[in-house]
Amino acid sequence: MGTCIEAASALTSHGLRKPTARRLPDAAARTCLAHAGKEPGDVDMLINAGIYREDSMGEPALAALIQEDIGANLGQPPIGGHGSFSFDLLNGICGVITAIQIESGLLDSGVIEEKPGYAARLADCAEEASRRFLRRLGLSWGEIDLVVPAPSSPDFLGALVTRLGVPGDRVACIAEDLEGAYTTGPIAALQAAIKSGRLGEARTTLMLAAGAGITVALALYRQEPPGGCAADRDPG
Repeated sequence: MGTCIEAASALTSHGLRKPTARRLPDAAARTCLAHAGKEPGDVDMLINAGIYREDSMGEPALAALIQEDIGANLGQPPIGGHGSFSFDLLNGICGVITAIQIESGLLDSGVIEEKPGYAARLADCAEEASRRFLRRLGLSWGEIDLVVPAPSSPDFLGALVTRLGVPGDRVACIAEDLEGAYTTGPIAALQAAIKSGRLGEARTTLMLAAGAGITVALALYRQEPPGGCAADRDPG
């Protein structure tokens, strides 16, 4: 997939103000957008390839700060709405070319707009990975007292429970207001299991998270009778 470059902007402070790793990229981004006839809200992805640090700020924080400064779709986008994804990339003077290569790869693979059937495919992979994980540990689903799944998408949990064939009373579900927890999902699910008292009652608990990639992460938490606990884990 090719990349069409509509505008470019390189700026210096010309000695008028102290150049910073944040102020100059802000100005360059605004100028570039103006040259391309675009608004900050039109930005789908922002990659900061700078390598300079100042004060207490440094990668990987600057891309998000630049996104905020220029006003490129701040906060979570509404359902079906438009958002911006920003991150920092360090590769010296080759950084800009590397950023273009990564951007093209992401667009070409389709991993930026979520594909139809993603939740179902996620559940399929989570089921397969879970069965392999338990088989490697010499366990069956009948020996799992509680499943603590992190919510990956609105339709994921329902599809997962159906595929696993685990009774609903053996699945810890989080509160509705935390369904969009994303990276905090595993902690939100664990919190729900603790608050309900079900984690304390379970002898063997399977923690599960699945996300883009598709990547599945699993951990088995064993509680021994009063006195100790043991944990097995798998990075996915």
